[in-house]
Amino acid sequence: ADGRVSYALPEMPALAQSLRQFVLTVEASGNLAVVRTPPGTAAAVAIAIDGADVPGVLATLPGDDTVLVVAREPATGRDVADRLLATKHGCRPG
Repeated sequence: ADGRVSYALPEMPALAQSLRQFVLTVEASGNLAVVRTPPGTAAAVAIAIDGADVPGVLATLPGDDTVLVVAREPATGRDVADRLLATKHGCRPG
C-alpha cells in the first residue's frame, strides 16, 4: 500500500486451463516429467508452464506432442509431475 499501481498476472489459471484442455498424460523419471499432448499442442502447454513459473521447474522443451519438463534440484520429476497433475485437476499439490 505504497500508493503505486501495479498489475500482476494470475499465476495458475492459464496453466490449469491449458493442462485440462491439452494434457493427455504426465509421467516422471528421475529429474524429468514427460507431458503428452495431442499433436501440435505441446508448445502451448510449455508456454503455459513457463509463464506460470511452476515451483520446481527449471526448463521445458516442447516437441510436437510431448513436453519434456526438467526439474530444478532438489525437486524431482515426480514432484513436478504431481504438481502439474494437481493443477490440472484443481487440487493443491501435496
